[in-house]
Amino acid sequence: MIRGRFARSSHRDDAASVHEVHANRLFKRGEYARSLEAVDRALKGTSQSEWTISNLIVLKGQSFEQLERRADAKAAYKKALEINRDNYDAKTRLKAL
Repeated sequence: MIRGRFARSSHRDDAASVHEVHANRLFKRGEYARSLEAVDRALKGTSQSEWTISNLIVLKGQSFEQLERRADAKAAYKKALEINRDNYDAKTRLKAL
């Protein structure tokens, strides 16, 4: 029984990692709305580090910026900093807005 529970958790973590990679690829291809969707799926993963969560939210902010949704981008960067106050990208992007 325990093995099954860990297997399901590991599968969810793997799926979150796949969504994270996919979100980054979509962003690099200029598919910002789809990148946002992939980030949301990645954030549903379990047991991710604060660093990973913070970076995913920064990617979300960058996508919002590209979609000219500055208020949403600003909110995303602030949230990323709440999770990891040392996130350099969130700090610099927020100052640039």
